[in-house]
Amino acid sequence: MSNDLITTASTTYRALRSQPSKFSTGSDWNPRIDTHGGDMHSAMDTLRDQLARPGTPAARVLDAMGPPDLILPSINAVKALIGGGGDVVRQALASNAIAGAPGPFISGIGGVQDQLHQQQQPQQGKSFLVYFWRGVHDYLYFETEDDKVQHGEWINANE
Repeated sequence: MSNDLITTASTTYRALRSQPSKFSTGSDWNPRIDTHGGDMHSAMDTLRDQLARPGTPAARVLDAMGPPDLILPSINAVKALIGGGGDVVRQALASNAIAGAPGPFISGIGGVQDQLHQQQQPQQGKSFLVYFWRGVHDYLYFETEDDKVQHGEWINANE
């Protein structure tokens, strides 16, 4: 794990994360954020390469990337985002966000009555930290168990 690579990628990612882009705010295309291989994508990919190694403390991911956009209880819920889209996320956040979590945690208890709700049965001791690149269109997740990273991967729309 290279601290220099993590620091540089973290700085870039954090600077771009809140900037307007086509997929986050519906504004004009922002090549630094929206383009595959652009600054945001490259920074996130570097962070994945460096932080997705099994045994990495989950706190290291949070330190480098900040709070996740979502914390989900199962890989099925992570994968359902791409199919269920933003309406599912907004509905789940409105009814199931847990105050005090580093990011919204969709618990599977509440009024979500669609694909995401049906597929988010918790996997014992696991959490999935989800970081949006281009909203629910393309995103990165880190699978954690017992506060250690097990795996990290991209979910892409593959248009």
